[in-house]
Amino acid sequence: MTNHGSMDMPAHRHTYAGFVKLLTIVSISVAAILVIMAITLI
Repeated sequence: MTNHGSMDMPAHRHTYAGFVKLLTIVSISVAAILVIMAITLI
């Protein structure tokens, strides 16, 4: 099973996409923690 998409795409583009996905997950996690803290404090 070969993935032609990853072969055509440059390595730095692939790394950048992974970084953006990681950054999005971190942002959502931080937002969720802040919401939980706010609910707990109120």
